[in-house]
Amino acid sequence: MALRDTHHYRRLLNNNPTATVGTPLAAAMIYSARHGSCEHADRATAEYKHIVRTLLSSYGDSLSPIDARKEFARALPRPKQENDLGLERSR
Repeated sequence: MALRDTHHYRRLLNNNPTATVGTPLAAAMIYSARHGSCEHADRATAEYKHIVRTLLSSYGDSLSPIDARKEFARALPRPKQENDLGLERSR
């Protein structure tokens, strides 16, 4: 079985740029962005179910391609900034 990691979901979005995304798939994408992957067993977790409920209340049964990308990008970890590393910019 193929690993459902962030690269898998990014590739899925890129290969289908105009397709709407069902709420369960969008929730799996978000879960993967937070934890590195989303396998079938992860869909039974309280966090995954909470993501599904949140998406359902915001978007209904499916997300537009733009909304799916936005939610996926929002869940991805941000790279550390200089200030986060305790470094100060020299003047």
